[in-house]
Amino acid sequence: MSLEVKIKKKLKEFTLESELHVETGCTGLMGPSGSGKSTISKLIARFWDIQKGKITIGGKDIKAMEPESLMSYMSFVFQDVTLFNDTVMNNIRIGNPNATDEQVITAAQAAYCDEFVREIEKEVLYLRKVSR
Repeated sequence: MSLEVKIKKKLKEFTLESELHVETGCTGLMGPSGSGKSTISKLIARFWDIQKGKITIGGKDIKAMEPESLMSYMSFVFQDVTLFNDTVMNNIRIGNPNATDEQVITAAQAAYCDEFVREIEKEVLYLRKVSR
């Protein structure tokens, strides 16, 4: 993967070349706060488009890739989280629209958020009972 981008004159010319980590099959961006991790991630995911240069994955320009194909190469843990106006199940499922309910529950358990989801469900049920 290579990347060249210009942002607010703070990042004039930037090139990132990364090899896939053999043991885990992934590459991660790490660095101190303000170092540009979120900016680079959002550019790679095409949340924003670059003005100059190109971003490639496997030698292919990401502008030529279908969004679903592009997103299949990555996953994100953002600092700021957006939830869609939908069920918790469907918010989790957004990462894999074809996931079964069991797979979504397994993913929630792996992310240690299944207990949190159960608490939300209890509150929603309580509010429904109270509002009747």
